[in-house]
Amino acid sequence: MNTKAKVSKKLTISNDYGNWLNGTEWTHFMTGTTRNEMTMNSARRQAEGYHKWLSMGGDTTMFFAAEPFDVREGYHIHALVKLPDLLDYKDAVLMWQKVTGAKNRSNWNRIELKAYDNRKGASYYCGKYITKNLSDYDYFAPIRLGEKQKKDLSASWQMFKNDFK
Repeated sequence: MNTKAKVSKKLTISNDYGNWLNGTEWTHFMTGTTRNEMTMNSARRQAEGYHKWLSMGGDTTMFFAAEPFDVREGYHIHALVKLPDLLDYKDAVLMWQKVTGAKNRSNWNRIELKAYDNRKGASYYCGKYITKNLSDYDYFAPIRLGEKQKKDLSASWQMFKNDFK
């Protein structure tokens, strides 16, 4: 396959995936990193954990892409997120700290959580990641937590919030 055909195929895949993702009413675009080096597998685990914790507040949809850094070893995460109505911005930021193992503000892990701009569309935010060779991506639909799981997560969350200084 010639280079022009490869580029055309990647653009088609990116546009099609972006158009499909535009069917979700995203609320935020997230970039997350940790102080420790993340492998592609650990980046996926962090994304899965973040989705699970956000789901404690209600229906949460998330599309994530993990890609390597340009200037250092390891991976970072980009995600489109539909936050549930019961969670505020501060809780969503703090949940990233919980998932990534931060114990206090002195070992804070970077998260950037911006309002999603519908005019730009999903392709603008995440289209380039799905065509990279060294990336991982996935779509997480809302999950239904059982009452016991909600209660356990809620208790753990309250302890974390109380202890995080």
